[in-house]
Amino acid sequence: MSDYDLTAQRIGKYELLTRLATGGMAEVFLARERGLGGLERLVVIKRILPHLAERHSFVEMFLREGRIIARLNHPNIVQIYELGSDDERYFLALEYIHGVTLRELQILLNRQRLTFPVEAAVAISRQTCRGLHAAHELKDLDGQTLGLVHRDVTPHNLMCTSSGLIKLLDFGIAKATEGVLEATFSGDLKGKFSYMSPEQVLQRPLDRRSDIFSLGILLWETLTGRRLFKRNSQLEMMQAITSGEVPRASMFREDVPEELDDIVMRALRHERGERFESAREFELALDACARNHGMSADADAIAAIVDEAASDRLKQRDEALDEARQFHELSEDARTSLLHSTNSSSIVNDDE
Repeated sequence: MSDYDLTAQRIGKYELLTRLATGGMAEVFLARERGLGGLERLVVIKRILPHLAERHSFVEMFLREGRIIARLNHPNIVQIYELGSDDERYFLALEYIHGVTLRELQILLNRQRLTFPVEAAVAISRQTCRGLHAAHELKDLDGQTLGLVHRDVTPHNLMCTSSGLIKLLDFGIAKATEGVLEATFSGDLKGKFSYMSPEQVLQRPLDRRSDIFSLGILLWETLTGRRLFKRNSQLEMMQAITSGEVPRASMFREDVPEELDDIVMRALRHERGERFESAREFELALDACARNHGMSADADAIAAIVDEAASDRLKQRDEALDEARQFHELSEDARTSLLHSTNSSSIVNDDE
């Protein structure tokens, strides 16, 4: 069935344009919000799946994500516009980000046999540090730090925009280690195994340094073009992570400066007391490294690689979006007729 069928549907005040993805807890749509005076903007709608809508633990996890994002106001974190309910199912209305995930960018570069520029890898990590630090420093209304840990810092949850801005996504499994924001759930491991910290794998108490380890994995993989802890099974991945054996990035790439190599290795220390104490400290180390080696590790470096590797994909998505918007303007009879004669193209391709 074509995604154009969605144009006859609404969630709250939002007109659905196309389905972007369906995950384990929610489905995600691209939608359009219209207001007075011709105001129009694109939004992303994340709605809890029907079979989970009656399960209290999943509903509370979904609502908690909305409450967390609503309290975070930072340029490197996705914005929330509304937490609402439609047809007894909760949804989040989030900002639409024009760009590709870091995972998509890695795949596109690999397909084109391009090497990820060191400057761009450092720039992405610097901005991610800023978003993470804002999340880690989140306070409650009484000014007490909540001890928020994202727990899912992966290349799938980092958006790289065409303007060179990095946005941290998906706080669905974030955990507050202090205060009352965190609900009680089962002890099951949450997150993608190949990006977990040793303490996360071992189900030990977490703090912000767990996210620093995960970001260290991202930086290592972005520099080397290889997967650090990816194995054939979850057990093998867990064993690799907890073994503490990590090769230096410079073993696979000669142009990685020794200073940057040391920074990555510090973020990936098995003992968290040997890692950076905060994402801010991690960022400052990357800043110093960039200065010492004359790197232009800024937004322009990210924008350049997004343009080089992903411009065709973004153009295709823009064309598909324009087509979906034009289709939505047709009458219901015209839409029905067109649906019988054509199929739509998806704005977002399935990740690999």
